[in-house]
Amino acid sequence: KFNAAALLRGSMKDQAEFFSRGLSVNNQQPWLHVEEVRDWMDLPLRQSLLLGAYLAHRDDWVGREELLALFWPEVDESTARHNLSQLVYHCRRQPWFAELEAERTRLRWRVASDLQLFRAAIGAGAWSDALDLYRGPLLEGVASGGAPTFEDWLESERESLHVAWREATLQV
Repeated sequence: KFNAAALLRGSMKDQAEFFSRGLSVNNQQPWLHVEEVRDWMDLPLRQSLLLGAYLAHRDDWVGREELLALFWPEVDESTARHNLSQLVYHCRRQPWFAELEAERTRLRWRVASDLQLFRAAIGAGAWSDALDLYRGPLLEGVASGGAPTFEDWLESERESLHVAWREATLQV
């Protein structure tokens, strides 16, 4: 049975081999339609969106080791490092990721966000502003792409932000 989460955790080479087999390379019977491959080809885009969300949320340098554990906890270190390297390469090719800063051991993407404004309003006791800024659960409807550690982090952050929002409602 096809396991999308396992494909996401695999290396870019694994993903390429999957699509090659699915499209009937080497005279095999195809078991994927071109449209299905197009849907799956955006896997690096999905991962780049998750990486961007995490880096924007942190708004500071994040160690590569932390990102390896967050996105590829069940993959050997060499494969995880390769995946992160490929993901950073893919991100840098996206125009909206132009401000991504990458060093040998860490990454940072400092962008303005409603989350930063929400946190600042909460910190300043500007309760009405905080209520205006709160848009609901963080990354609501966004799939984690089979990264259980990311999913755990996201759930924890959603709860933390909800608690802050609830505090703001009680203060108004």
